[in-house]
Amino acid sequence: MAFKQTIAIIGAAGRYGAAFAKALSTGPYRLLLMDPKQGALPAIQAEISQSCSHPDVEAVSCCKEASWEADIILFTLPFSERDHLVAKMQEVVTRKTVLFLLEKPEENALAVLKQQLPHSGIVTVALYLPAGTGNNERISGNDAEAINTARALLHDIHFNSII
Repeated sequence: MAFKQTIAIIGAAGRYGAAFAKALSTGPYRLLLMDPKQGALPAIQAEISQSCSHPDVEAVSCCKEASWEADIILFTLPFSERDHLVAKMQEVVTRKTVLFLLEKPEENALAVLKQQLPHSGIVTVALYLPAGTGNNERISGNDAEAINTARALLHDIHFNSII
């Protein structure tokens, strides 16, 4: 039996979180969906269940619980909403890959996140591409293994086609 990686999607009820949940649900992953708007998660779970024969998807109410159980954490909420949730996750994301989607340019995002989660592999994924940049510049991080994990994950789900 193959090992399934567990991915926590923090912000799973939002546009990007739901898109990632749907794309990841067809792969060899166990998904933990968390969103401050808990009421929206059953609809996403139902949609995934209808489109995927054997989804391994669970809604959780706490970002700390989701992050504790996860191998990879995908944070899809706006960057401005991260502080209180990151504070709850801090003690359980040590040595884990944490991907933060950035909807708009955030000048010091990586430095701020490295300070908040110093023992995690931080990766920022830009959903925007400034003029003159290549697709590989979409991803930056503080840990080569975390960057490679993020690139492989985004490649597997055909990232460019879901944004």
